[in-house]
Amino acid sequence: MRHRMFAVAALAMLMPAIASAQEAQASEDPRVIFFRESDKKMNAAMARAKKELPGFWEHFAAPASDENDFMVKYDVIDGDDAEYIWAVKLRRDKNGITGALVDDAVQVEGFKGGQRVSIREDRIVDWAYYKGPVMQGSYTTRVMLDQMSPEEAASFRRSLGW
Repeated sequence: MRHRMFAVAALAMLMPAIASAQEAQASEDPRVIFFRESDKKMNAAMARAKKELPGFWEHFAAPASDENDFMVKYDVIDGDDAEYIWAVKLRRDKNGITGALVDDAVQVEGFKGGQRVSIREDRIVDWAYYKGPVMQGSYTTRVMLDQMSPEEAASFRRSLGW
């Protein structure tokens, strides 16, 4: 049974890190929430984000005056395991996509917060940006909120304009 690791780091930019985990498997890192590979809600969230990714890139290329803080979440691990990390300060041109990691990877070495990385578009599983005070997209985050205490989730929702 494989698990996916989802870092809460992009949210941690807005608030203190949270401690939460799904199932009996606990994470030593409070910024990580584990999901089964077969989790229907998380898979639906990633599928929606991938389907809407072209629209995200349209906003990124020509943002409205109230749109900012564009980011993508992508898998930094090759192979069967997965660890998804948000990247900010995005650049997209004929040479590809680059960004700066929001946080360190937990499962693998060599991925540190602030590090510039190349991002393969087929590895992107979510995207987000602010339109005014309201975060757009961030579908995996919405699923992760269900794994938090009601107080933590309410606080995150308020900070994200939800």
